[in-house]
Amino acid sequence: MQPQTVPMPSESPRGHKLRLVLAILFLLGLSDFLMFDQTPGINLFLLVAAFSLAIVVFARRRLRGRQPACLFLLPICAAAPLLESPSFQATIIVISTLAFVALAASKMLPARWDDLPNVMGRFYFGIPGRLVGLFQRRRAVMPTPGIVKSLLRVWTIPLILSAGFLLLFSIANPLIASALGKIDLTFLLRFFDLSRIGLWVATGCVSYLLLRPRLMKRLRKIQDASIGVGRQRASLIGNEALLRALVLFNALFALETVLDLLYLWGGATLPDGMSYAEYAHRGAYPLVVTALLAAFFVLITMRKGGAGAANRLIRVLVYLWIGQNILLCLSSILRLSLYVRVYSLTELRLAAGIWMLLVAIGLLLIMLRIARGHSNGWLVATTLAMFSATTYLVSFADMPALVARFNVAHCREVSGDGLPLDTDYLLELGPAAIPAIDDYLAATVHSMPVPENRNLLVADRMNLADTFRNDQRQEDWRSWSFRDARLARYLNVKDAIP
Repeated sequence: MQPQTVPMPSESPRGHKLRLVLAILFLLGLSDFLMFDQTPGINLFLLVAAFSLAIVVFARRRLRGRQPACLFLLPICAAAPLLESPSFQATIIVISTLAFVALAASKMLPARWDDLPNVMGRFYFGIPGRLVGLFQRRRAVMPTPGIVKSLLRVWTIPLILSAGFLLLFSIANPLIASALGKIDLTFLLRFFDLSRIGLWVATGCVSYLLLRPRLMKRLRKIQDASIGVGRQRASLIGNEALLRALVLFNALFALETVLDLLYLWGGATLPDGMSYAEYAHRGAYPLVVTALLAAFFVLITMRKGGAGAANRLIRVLVYLWIGQNILLCLSSILRLSLYVRVYSLTELRLAAGIWMLLVAIGLLLIMLRIARGHSNGWLVATTLAMFSATTYLVSFADMPALVARFNVAHCREVSGDGLPLDTDYLLELGPAAIPAIDDYLAATVHSMPVPENRNLLVADRMNLADTFRNDQRQEDWRSWSFRDARLARYLNVKDAIP
């Protein structure tokens, strides 16, 4: 079913344009006050609240009932991770939520929720064209060279003569001279800072795009071309070719599945010269890529009207293949855990584990989509919702602190097994690792022999704490966050190492 075309709102009258200009100027001033030359913190949350309020108040379409309150509170809830600690993933979630609210306030959301990715994509892909068009329109109303010359001819002589008279008055009158001497125009130089101008331009563009959203028009030629490509694919991958491909794929995947069941899950002895860590590390990431390629293949061949949509045997083979891919994703997670157990945890490995789990859930959704006869739009919308919810929850987690505590708890000095603590990487995690360092120092205070890195780690811990305290003193309230406040309170209570 083709998504319904969302009607574009009519051109706003002069009053609406004036309100738009006032709203953009308000957001420009507020972003300059909150963000310029400041470390991200609560200022990001407040700026999101301001954007949300502006979208609701200056919406072109009138909102009724509880719509204004709901649309205003939605970005506030999405921005909650920014209060904990600003991060890239939290910023992406907030931007997507603001775009959703902007479309909702302009009555541009589709009637079917599985068409939402299509509408959001048309909004995002239409941004470059809108910015180019905005620049061209502004250039069209800029003063022409003739107007500039006329203004210079009219104002140059009066301004020069007035400046001369003012100079003479300052010589003749000490009060005027004193007043002119107190004028300090150096503060104007601050407004010519390139980073500040960049902040204004970015805020102005984002404000315009959110307060007056538009959707990129559909191109009939692109739709016809996509239909032609789909028919070509259907002719290239017939039932017989698809059936043989699935038999071969299942056989190959079964070989890998059996080996994983023997060596990873069953604990069979590996060949000489190969460790479990090497076996785990070599397959952790390639198997996830394999699962993604398999998912792409299934989406092409099992779409509505595709080669295998009505063939029962093909559907059974697809279910079996997806099941093996899910098992491979679980094996990748197990491989990663075995590798981490030997070589410790890093932020990248933790993110990879979360990604592997998401891929496995995505494969389950593909299986559900085939079984229930849903569209690919349903699958994309559900997958994006799952990914967004996971990203939102992960934004609350202090990943460096989690990694530091895990490595300390599983190092040889504390647990008696594994490798010695990698203090270099522990220090790279920053001040968030200080509580874990304190746990390590407390656990090894009576160790015999004393770990070689303990005395050096004591000094490094003090340097980390001093650096964090100095940064906190230099920052003002706009850079505050819950995470930094908790760590500052921890250091105030535990300011001495046992």
